[in-house]
Amino acid sequence: MLLRKYEPPANAKQFFTFTKEVLKMENYTRSLKNRTQYASCIGLFDVSSKIAAWRWINGGWQKAFGGFEFNHVRKILPSVFISFLTAPISIPFEMARLTYYADKTYPKELQRGYSSYFNALHRIPFEEGPYWLFKNTLPIFMKNFF
Repeated sequence: MLLRKYEPPANAKQFFTFTKEVLKMENYTRSLKNRTQYASCIGLFDVSSKIAAWRWINGGWQKAFGGFEFNHVRKILPSVFISFLTAPISIPFEMARLTYYADKTYPKELQRGYSSYFNALHRIPFEEGPYWLFKNTLPIFMKNFF
């Protein structure tokens, strides 16, 4: 349905015009900055710790160059164990992101006034308490585990 209403750029000139107009949008740079801050936190702390833990546990079970991978079944249970151990790492970062975006939807008198994702991540433990970053996070834990 949307494809009938939106016509993609037909040539390079239309594409560059479209890109220029997107870059001029009022919230583009702020949104890009906040999403970059979140992605850097998740990449630095969550993804890197999962990869490091997986390499540490499964480090001796790599296939030889050009060889057949016959140890795949041995890696399943350690991978589940690593997934369980590293699932809580990204919870505070995701809760800070959710709180930052939810704060914008509140009425003015209830808003905390977070200016960026890092600002929210820094202020929440001191203003709301550290428990706020882990409150009702079982669905996030399950999402990260699976």
